[in-house]
Amino acid sequence: METHVTLRGTSSVHARLNPALSNAFVYSLAANVPVYMAQLPELLFRLHLGCKFTAEQLRGVVESVLGRARETGARNFTEAFLAKYPDIGYLQHNVYLGAFLREIAYLHPQRILGVVSTHFMDMILKELNMARQEKLPTLASFLGLPEREENDTNEDLVEKHAILDAIYDTKVWRERYVENMFMYLDLDKKLIKEEDVRLYKRLFMSHYKHYSGLVQSLANPVSADHPSPK
Repeated sequence: METHVTLRGTSSVHARLNPALSNAFVYSLAANVPVYMAQLPELLFRLHLGCKFTAEQLRGVVESVLGRARETGARNFTEAFLAKYPDIGYLQHNVYLGAFLREIAYLHPQRILGVVSTHFMDMILKELNMARQEKLPTLASFLGLPEREENDTNEDLVEKHAILDAIYDTKVWRERYVENMFMYLDLDKKLIKEEDVRLYKRLFMSHYKHYSGLVQSLANPVSADHPSPK
């Protein structure tokens, strides 16, 4: 019986650093076993996540994680966030992977071997169970762009994505390969006025600095006896 191997890695770098993953990949190819590497692209993940929650909800998430982290002495905000809110942190990734595996199962009715991180297993099994009940979105639904919430203003969206960048400690929208850092406002950057782009950049950085400062406060706590200079 032919086995199809599905490998999940966040990037090619992770594949190089993980010997087991690399070996499985090479030996599978040598045995002419079809290999699929599945991962929801980060930009698409952020677009979906930005449409799923309101700015107020994300502000609440930051406050809640900070409170819990200070109680437990956690120093890494992103890890504390993923531990407290795994459904938010991994939800779209896992739903996507569940939809992906279902699609592969339809294409290849043979046995499928999935290689995933152990802490993803329970969530992925949950998504696969939903797939069996036809409650899981189709893979095609992820290939389009999510629709923004009707009540979301451009300013709301800018704040939400600044919060998400701070939460994940990334600069997704400021990477060199991103030509339009406000694609969640309009895919065609030519349709966004230059003066608006400058305004949104200032707004984004203002929000990012604020929330990033809160996030970094865990790693660099300031003693109450030695407050930071103003």
